[in-house]
Amino acid sequence: MQGFFFLINPKGEYQKIKVDQILWIEATRGGIVIQTELGSYMASNSLRSFQKKIWHPHLIQGHRSFMVNWTKVEKFKQRALYIPFQNKYKMLYCSEGHWEKLEKIFFILKSD
Repeated sequence: MQGFFFLINPKGEYQKIKVDQILWIEATRGGIVIQTELGSYMASNSLRSFQKKIWHPHLIQGHRSFMVNWTKVEKFKQRALYIPFQNKYKMLYCSEGHWEKLEKIFFILKSD
């Protein structure tokens, strides 16, 4: 498992992207958008293709249209995940099937 990968940008340069800086990855019609703490990057890969090529335990699928870096989730309510982004929160709503897997990752301290 590697903590980074390189992505080619429109200028033909290879840009290093660190997995621990990824906030979420969303599928678009033309590929994916990788949102990091430093900016967003586009790639022509499908979300499924990205998952196969760049596997990391912090990147978890929350819906068929997005993956999230679960270490960046600040809070959640029901199946909505909240990630701090540009002085606000980005809300990503999980599908039921993906939520069951994701919920097991979060350590939840409940009252006795």
